[in-house]
Amino acid sequence: MAKKRSKNEIDWTDEEEEIIWVSKSEIKRDSEHLKKIGAELIELTHKIWKKFH
Repeated sequence: MAKKRSKNEIDWTDEEEEIIWVSKSEIKRDSEHLKKIGAELIELTHKIWKKFH
């Protein structure tokens, strides 16, 4: 993690700190993929719930 120098300054030379830039398109693709997985999980949960009732 970046080390704080003073109240408002951060030392970004710390080798452990890495900034990863992500495009808006990649964020959108990931978001859509997570929505799909969530919908599949909900459907799966309903199917499992019906087995017990």
